[in-house]
Amino acid sequence: MGDILKRYSATLYSFCNQLWCCWKFAIFIISLLLCEDLVIAQVSLPNQLTALKIQEAPELDGVLNEICWQEVEKISNFTQRELNEGEPATEKTVVAAVYTSSTLYFGIWCYDSEPEKIVAKEMKRDFPHWREDNFEIIIDSYH
Repeated sequence: MGDILKRYSATLYSFCNQLWCCWKFAIFIISLLLCEDLVIAQVSLPNQLTALKIQEAPELDGVLNEICWQEVEKISNFTQRELNEGEPATEKTVVAAVYTSSTLYFGIWCYDSEPEKIVAKEMKRDFPHWREDNFEIIIDSYH
């Protein structure tokens, strides 16, 4: 009877140990899933841009000297998508938005410490933009 009890105890101990390891693994996986937003998203705050309502449209001349561009809230905390995703941008970029009753305007200040190295050969519509230096605005109309 003593041998059977010892074998049963060893088997039960082994089973409980394996069960405990499975629980630790499950808790680890659940923790990863709960922290997914923190690990993957890498959101820089503020992550929203509030557009300023204006009465008169700004002049589309590439010079952002109208009063609306001075008064509007701006964001500049951009991160890289390439080469080092999630890292701070290597060059300063500032973005603002204003709108009239019919049109949305973006003001974009792109600074570059070496502007002579900017690559921009294609200027036609729907060109392969990933081959060149660029700034993209993606509007999610559902949110």
